[in-house]
Amino acid sequence: MKQLLIFIHYNKNNKLADYIIYTLKNIKHLFKKIIFISNSQLSEENKLKLNGLYDIIKIRDNKGFDFGAWKDALLNEGWKNIISYDNITLMNDTCFGPLYDIKIIYDKMNKNNIDFWGLTEQIATNTGMPGTDDPVPAHIQSYFMFFNNKIINSNIFQNFWNNVLYEETVEIVIQKYETQLTNILINNGFNCEAFFKAEGITNLSIFNPDLCIINSVPFIKIKSFLYFQDIDIIKKLLQEMTNYPFSLITDHYFNIYKPSDTYLLIYKNELNKKIRELEETRDYINGINEILNNKNEELKNNINELENSKNFKIGKIILFFPRLVKNIFKKIININKKNTDKDDNNVKN
Repeated sequence: MKQLLIFIHYNKNNKLADYIIYTLKNIKHLFKKIIFISNSQLSEENKLKLNGLYDIIKIRDNKGFDFGAWKDALLNEGWKNIISYDNITLMNDTCFGPLYDIKIIYDKMNKNNIDFWGLTEQIATNTGMPGTDDPVPAHIQSYFMFFNNKIINSNIFQNFWNNVLYEETVEIVIQKYETQLTNILINNGFNCEAFFKAEGITNLSIFNPDLCIINSVPFIKIKSFLYFQDIDIIKKLLQEMTNYPFSLITDHYFNIYKPSDTYLLIYKNELNKKIRELEETRDYINGINEILNNKNEELKNNINELENSKNFKIGKIILFFPRLVKNIFKKIININKKNTDKDDNNVKN
């Protein structure tokens, strides 16, 4: 089968991550032709890493984001050449994978005569449209989209791409293109399907990468690691159910974010455990301090009672005026002695 892949790359640091090399190496056998477009200024060294993984490479500014790049690739290839393919796949680099053999999905969808499909679907919501918070229609998510020959031969499909503008914000791209393409095709009689759907989950690919892995979705969104609470679950699922190297994920985050941020992201469960241990230690120390404060207050009260007692006042006199007390005791002793001598004389008389 004659299949075309148009793959879009973007990296704000103008780098080429190893996970992209892994992706292309593991899916290139499916395609007759691969057009690789980078919306970043890749170095010659990075271009060399791509040798053997593309048929055409194009370096461009990030004008119009991924939809602008897909438009350029389609128009540069020309509709006459495009319609000669049995199908085309539009993909970007916002996901890790493949986790599983993606050929199985192609075979299944081709067998079912699906005109347009993707890996996951965003369900319709009453709010949440980026930039406006308007309703979001149900749509196939654009990080991976497949179109068969019937669609790519249609004026509807070709006019859609001919009319794509190079928008200046990604929010407008989502509003005008990503969220609208699905309904445009459905309303014109084409059938559409997502490989994996989950009832009631708004944005499956972002918020539930665990379900994607369990249900054999071959790619998981990079952004999902920022939202999913327990990264250890994802790591365990990847290790137990796939052969995907987790090091590609950690390496990418270390290249994109500061090391401290990456550590917080990838190892946040271990950090949370340490934080809980520190909090428990803090609570223990606070408990001890509270007991000591209570004992200290009790001791103060006892001291106050003691200070107010007669014996304590005498003790303080002895402590601070020992010479005076000594002289007083001497006088008392002398007085007692005189009285004793006087009593003895009286007895003798």
